Amino acid sequence: MFEMKLSFTHLVTACLLLGCGPDSIDGPSADGGTAADGDEDTQSVRGLPARGIAITEVEANQGSRVVVSGADGLWIGPDERSLPLISARDTLLRVHFTVADGWQPHPVEALLTLEDRDGTFAELRQELTIAASSTPTDLARTFSFSLDAGSGHTEAGTRFRVQLFEAEEDQQRELPQLVAAAPATAAQPFGFVTTPLEFRLVIVPIRYTGSGLDLRPDRDEVEALSDRLYELLPVRDLIYEVREAVEYGGELAGLDELLPVLADLRASDAPAPNVYYYGLIDIGCDAEPCQLGGVEGIGYEAGGGPEQAAQRVGVSVFLDADQAVSSVISQLGYLQGLERVDCGLSIPGPSNPDYPHAGGEIGNWGFGIRTFTLHNPTVSHDYMSGCRPQWVSDWTWQRTFDRIATLTSWGP
Repeated sequence: MFEMKLSFTHLVTACLLLGCGPDSIDGPSADGGTAADGDEDTQSVRGLPARGIAITEVEANQGSRVVVSGADGLWIGPDERSLPLISARDTLLRVHFTVADGWQPHPVEALLTLEDRDGTFAELRQELTIAASSTPTDLARTFSFSLDAGSGHTEAGTRFRVQLFEAEEDQQRELPQLVAAAPATAAQPFGFVTTPLEFRLVIVPIRYTGSGLDLRPDRDEVEALSDRLYELLPVRDLIYEVREAVEYGGELAGLDELLPVLADLRASDAPAPNVYYYGLIDIGCDAEPCQLGGVEGIGYEAGGGPEQAAQRVGVSVFLDADQAVSSVISQLGYLQGLERVDCGLSIPGPSNPDYPHAGGEIGNWGFGIRTFTLHNPTVSHDYMSGCRPQWVSDWTWQRTFDRIATLTSWGP
């Protein structure tokens, strides 16, 4: 499994203390509002329930938003949610709120209580100076907690409750006591599923016309690719390796000529039927128009059964890490049974008419658990669309969840 250099908790805390600028959010941030005030683990709760502030929503985000508690502190159980939550996967918990008329800026403390199935408690705290109601466009304008898989926060059976307290003396006694806890009355289960979810990938560098594409496992390009795949795929484990490079000595007229080469290589290696082989080739050109015949990536149309193992191969031109990541993730999408999403680009071939969001937008707030980025539902586009900026929609997340669960069930 790919491991982070920093724990998820450290990333969340660093972003809140140092600020997540425009580069980490692909939609516009509102001006003013809250500001992070300190360490989420060291502040003490004063015990006075916050007045004049109500929790409107608690979301858990592992890549695409899942609402676990709604208005009035109503717990939303797993059967009522749009997407499953994956156990043992890092998760961002965001607490959205509204403030009453007459609110004056002052610090409020959020207490997140976690209870595992054995009854052991953990507490996370965060203090923010609240000036206005929350907005989803900025992490610093919601309470944001890291649920760190390495610390056991996302194990199956974990229960949660968020409560808001006055961080100082009760300065606003005249304001009403609203629902400042979620779930309102008692901790409830997150509902993390234990479905085995593994994605197995072999990266195959292809040497062509003397180019020296170097994709050692410790290279930044490989780390960028593995990070993005882990963020965009609903997996618990991303298991990958970089294979020894393959030489291609002929004159390459199109990327499709490489698919039989990769299929033969896969057959020779004889991996498990759920392993994908993906080639990356440097064609000796460093600009977008240099793609072979205008094609940046290509793969077979792989079905969802073990008998289609030979078709789980694809290949992309490698220009730079960002371009390669975008190409690989979309081609792997095709290999997982996805279709093109229409975002208005003039691209040959049919698109999926069942895609639910207009213009190929993702339709749901996204979050990158490796790069710590927010992705706006009306700004980002599904990675199967070709439009940018790209992220994963809730619709694509669910479909790849189902395919990955099926392939994982076959065993290693």
